[in-house]
Formats: sequence, C-alpha cells, structure tokens
Amino acid sequence: MVILGYVAPRPSGYALNKLKNLQYVELDYFMIRGCNEAQRERETMSNHDTFGLTRVENVAMFQPISSLKPLKNIHCNEELSWDEMVIAKNKMVDFMNESGTWPPAHVAATMMLFVELENHHTWLEHLGNKIMVTYAARARRLWFDMLEQKKGFNLGKIGMELMRNITNEVRDNARQNEMAQVRKMSRFRGKDSTNRPLFFFPFFSPMQLRCIACDAMLPYDATVLA
Repeated sequence: MVILGYVAPRPSGYALNKLKNLQYVELDYFMIRGCNEAQRERETMSNHDTFGLTRVENVAMFQPISSLKPLKNIHCNEELSWDEMVIAKNKMVDFMNESGTWPPAHVAATMMLFVELENHHTWLEHLGNKIMVTYAARARRLWFDMLEQKKGFNLGKIGMELMRNITNEVRDNARQNEMAQVRKMSRFRGKDSTNRPLFFFPFFSPMQLRCIACDAMLPYDATVLA
C-alpha cells in the first residue's frame, strides 16, 4: 500500500469530540477554512498535550484541551451560503459515519433534510436561498437539543409551520433593511414645485434616480440635489 498523494484537512478536535458525543456543532468547522484554522491552532498551541477534566454522560474523564476549546472565528450556520452549508454537511456526514457512534437512521435523517430543502418550492420564491439556510440551521439546532433530552422528531420531514414562520421573518428583515438603506440615502434631497422635500436613491442605472414621493423615474441631474 502506498501513501496517499493528498492529506485532507481535518476539523478541530473540539468539533470531532462534539460530533462523537452526538452534540451540536457548527457546520463551518467542516469547511476548508475551519479545518485550516484548526490546523493553525494545533501548530501554535503550546498546550496541545495538556488535558482537561470534562464530564460525558455523568462520567468524569480527562481529554486534551484542544478537544474542549472552540475555535474563535467560526461562522454560525445562518451566516453560511447554501452551497457552503451543503459542502460542510457532506464532510460532516463522513465524520459522523467514521465516529461509529451515530445510528444510521440519524445520519440518513441529516442527509434527507438537505434533499427535501433542495426540492422545496420556496427555492423559487423571493429570498428562497436565505430562507432555506435559516430553516436548515434552526431545524438542526432544535433536533440536537431534542436528542440531548432523549426526544426527537423526523428531521428529514419539512415542518410547514416553521418554514412559514422563517419565511415571514426573513422577508420582514429584508424589508426593514431596505427601509434603512432608503433612510441612509435621504441626504440626496431636493424639493418639488410645492416646496416639499423629495428623497432619492439610485435605481437600476447610475444615470437615473427614483423619486420616492411621486414614484416616477427622473434623469440624473446634480442640480436637484441639496
């Protein structure tokens, strides 16, 4: 047998330890950047052979400090893009199988969650990508919490009420952000024939401005700006 031509980067001991104990861990640990940061941490830590006391299922045991310490720059799941989430999920599933502690049904449910989301009609709707990412993040978080309580639900089946609530939340947040952007652009201000202030923001083309007050498209003219 010959040595492999490529050594795949591994997640941190902290992430693998959480996964082995069937505990929640952020998917970013399984991205290339998370694995690279874990490698840098292993190379710079002077206490990688130091052990700390922890408790697993009411049993006290010593484990390497590196397996108990989370990395600093890990992104939470809702900050990932959908493509990043899928890539990280695939890597995580490999380690779930490798750990030997995950029941096959749990691994299958994790994979089915993403299959169901990829085929869900919300993808075709406004902000579908963000809605899918948020749903996956929160459903996984709740699922792990329930597992720790010796309870559970079918992760691979989409919860329609949760999907509806997340859809409304994501779209409401988007509207609020758009309104905040409009307020920031209030410095582009002029007056109409009745001396009322008008507020403008760039729309479609840098050579045009949209008049919010009258909902009309106006050519760009620096003379109208205050």
